[in-house]
Amino acid sequence: VSSDRTAVNFDFSNYKFSWADEDCINPDEVLPIEISRGCIFKCSYCSYPLNGKKKLDFIKNPKNLYDHFMENYDRFGVTSYMYTDDTHNDSLEKLEHLYNNVYSKLPFKIKFSAYLRLDLLKAHPDMIPLLRESGLSSCFFGIESLNYESNKVVGKGMRLEKTVQTLNKVRTAWPNIFLQGGFIVGLPNETEEIANNWLNLVTDPTFPLDRVTLNALSLSKIQGVNGYWYNDIEKFPEKYGYTYSTNQSWTSNTGMTYSKAVEIQRKFSKKIRETNLNKKAWVTSWRLQNVGLTYDQFKSLTVLESKNTVNLFIDNYLKLLHTRN
Repeated sequence: VSSDRTAVNFDFSNYKFSWADEDCINPDEVLPIEISRGCIFKCSYCSYPLNGKKKLDFIKNPKNLYDHFMENYDRFGVTSYMYTDDTHNDSLEKLEHLYNNVYSKLPFKIKFSAYLRLDLLKAHPDMIPLLRESGLSSCFFGIESLNYESNKVVGKGMRLEKTVQTLNKVRTAWPNIFLQGGFIVGLPNETEEIANNWLNLVTDPTFPLDRVTLNALSLSKIQGVNGYWYNDIEKFPEKYGYTYSTNQSWTSNTGMTYSKAVEIQRKFSKKIRETNLNKKAWVTSWRLQNVGLTYDQFKSLTVLESKNTVNLFIDNYLKLLHTRN
């Protein structure tokens, strides 16, 4: 078992990475990249080992990042990326640092998707135009709940009115940027009635998100070596009002159970499907580009035609890979 589980001995900031010729990168491809490691927050339901880092820790050296973007542009013509950072907008300083030292110096306009935190856009409104100018094209917000009493316990303290107000502000400022929100059913202080009330709001077609993702709160009683990859609620369930009947079946002190949370999640997921709210996902257009389709083209294809397009891409990729080797 590795003693360096959080890779503290890995010099992430100065590490250089290059795609190989046999990766067969095409100009329209959207490449994954990690701009920074870890998150400055420690939400109770989140278990990533590098949670709670300081601002500007573990961020790519701007020169290396610039060189990486330029290399991919010069070799492959690539200008689009999927950022895998836990929270891309964890500080205004980070976004300004990247814009001033990387994005503004590139001879082309970069485009990227990213995980963002909505409450930071409320606290730091300068982030909104800065992200747009930096090249943001789609994003995912982990909003989790519209129940304030749940959010403040787990580390997300925006009230319902502020959440909706901020989303409307972002929607106006980013008319062409895709917005997806993730929500969790069964967080602390939530009853069945409370969950139904706020879920009726977020699954209404007029809610200012392009896509809504719902999940029931998943907890595990059995923990691994040294507690890695287990969140604070799993480590201290009684503190948050949870008890276990089996490994993953929990009951909260409000009477909510895991099975009830799953039932509610399924009910509202069905509502989303029936109202056609989720017409696309935040990464759909990016992944479609990787097989040679635009989103508009994808909308006009049947499921079978889409599968045939993907299969054709795979066949052509394998042929190209064979010639490279």
